[in-house]
Formats: sequence, C-alpha cells, structure tokens
Amino acid sequence: MADPAAPPLASGRHFELLSRQRQKAQRRLFRERSRNARVAVVGVASLAVLLGLGLHSGWMLTSSPAPAPLDARSREFAATHVGHIQLSAGEGVTCRVLDFHNDSGAITEGRRVLCVEAPDTPVDPLASDANGRASSIRGFFSRR
Repeated sequence: MADPAAPPLASGRHFELLSRQRQKAQRRLFRERSRNARVAVVGVASLAVLLGLGLHSGWMLTSSPAPAPLDARSREFAATHVGHIQLSAGEGVTCRVLDFHNDSGAITEGRRVLCVEAPDTPVDPLASDANGRASSIRGFFSRR
C-alpha cells in the first residue's frame, strides 16, 4: 500500500519540467543583469561627459568674489616685483625708503622722503609682535 503523505516519486517528465523552469529563470536573470549593467555603463558615461563638458566650458562654481581692481602701487609691484619699506630716520620728520626686491630678496637703499608724505598705513602692534599674533589667534577662537 502506498502512503498518501509521502511525496510521489519524480518521473522523467517532472525532472524535465523543473529543468526547463530552471533554464527560464537563468535566462531571465541573465537578461536582467545585462540590462542593469548597460544602464550602469550608460549612466556613468553620461555623468563623465557632463562633468567633462562642465570643466571644459567653465561651469565651475566660484566661492570667491571677483578680485578688486588694482591700485597704482599694486600694479607697479606686479610689474617690477619691488616693494618699498619706509622707516623713520629717528627724528620723525624724514623717513628712509628701502627697496625690497621680491625675486632676489635683496634690500637696497632707496631715497629719503618726508614722513608726512608717507601714506598713512596703520600698523597694528599686535600683528607685528609674535606673541601678539598668537594672542590674537587664540582670542579669535575663544570668542566662538
């Protein structure tokens, strides 16, 4: 007598149906993977083309504002690479002007001018002192 709860023995036809289903599933999986790979390649290629066009055309975002126009002294320095250092000659009426050659680092004696003619550029004593610079940096971060 046959046990009704026991699964029937698989026949050759049953194995053939399972084999066809397995082959269909494998073909479907292969087509799906091929499609996904094509979509990925097209997506990456289009992003690369867009990035290349953006870089070539200058579509870059700039975080810095447009540079300020140069004054006469800045244009002179850009052309000659020579800066001027003004020192008080002691009595406070005349100042010595030294020329600093930025390319070679040489300082040459320049001319004497009246200190009144010298442009008023306020010098921050903290900025010229190393301890003052450290204190100002520490103060900047401690205020936050």
